[in-house]
Amino acid sequence: MFMSIAFSRTVLPICTCDVHRLFSPNMLYKINDMLYFSMIFDSLKTDVNGKHWLCIGEVSVLPLWIAKARAKSVCCWAENERIANIMTRMFLVENRLYPQECLINVISNVDNTPKYLDCVVNYFCSSNFTWADLEFWYVVHDLQEKLGSHRQQLKVYPHTAVIWCTAVEFEHFWKIFSVPARVEGLDLLPYKNYITTIRQCMDHSIETYYLYEYNSLCCSSPVMMMELDMLTNPSLCTGNISAEQHLTLTGEHAPNALVFWVDWKYGSSDIVVSPLVEAPIIDEPLKWFFWSKAGIYYFGDSSNSITQAAKSIDVHLEYKIISKVNDNTQQPVYPESEM
Repeated sequence: MFMSIAFSRTVLPICTCDVHRLFSPNMLYKINDMLYFSMIFDSLKTDVNGKHWLCIGEVSVLPLWIAKARAKSVCCWAENERIANIMTRMFLVENRLYPQECLINVISNVDNTPKYLDCVVNYFCSSNFTWADLEFWYVVHDLQEKLGSHRQQLKVYPHTAVIWCTAVEFEHFWKIFSVPARVEGLDLLPYKNYITTIRQCMDHSIETYYLYEYNSLCCSSPVMMMELDMLTNPSLCTGNISAEQHLTLTGEHAPNALVFWVDWKYGSSDIVVSPLVEAPIIDEPLKWFFWSKAGIYYFGDSSNSITQAAKSIDVHLEYKIISKVNDNTQQPVYPESEM
């Protein structure tokens, strides 16, 4: 990915004063995770008691919380384990009053797995969302097949992904490519020019960035690009997901980018967990949770001719997962304006 190359070649000094250290990426990550987890916990309260749970993803407090909420059993699997070893690398957390007293036992084979299993994915609760996380649902598909052959059932949390899109105007858009640090006297013009050169070679691509600190004005009402049932949607198995929508530009500002984000639905009550603090308002800044990511499609140097007199934008989104485990890519978005 171009951005990793850009960061490796560009080293900006980071301030280490107490204020900046307090709001370091790690600290923001922890703060935001607690906000996300609190929403997840609320959505799962009615579903946990007396059931079997499988927690897949980052190491976190989620399995312990589910155990404390009196789940019948909790199986934990690290996200970096391969699907071939998933059934032999699980751990059973017995329910105790205090999570730190949970007893861990190894499940040796699939026959020891409970008949009914509720699956919750830790890293979808996390603020560190990336588009690549959609590859997990191939793991779910394989796991469902393994459990099905043993007459076992699997329910997934989050059960639905809703992908949204809206047109935005970024102020000082090039800053989105720089390290989030402000240093007095630092000349960022060469870095801006370097990024501009890269962008000219990267038309029709979507990249993910942390947007909570970048001012972006909403220029259209959000449209839902697609809604995916994460356990039964056939397109997740074929690896080809596409959608087309029509964005009506109603704001006073001319957009220079499209922003995509994913809302997740959890629990039997369909509680929605979103990277946005509140719903977008036309001509108002988008308000994101700390350390949340969204996908950006930048119009590039042609943005003025596309949007200055445009009333609408047609958006085609195509998402392809090439390999079940290791490789997935998001295909170009081609916006077309109507005068």
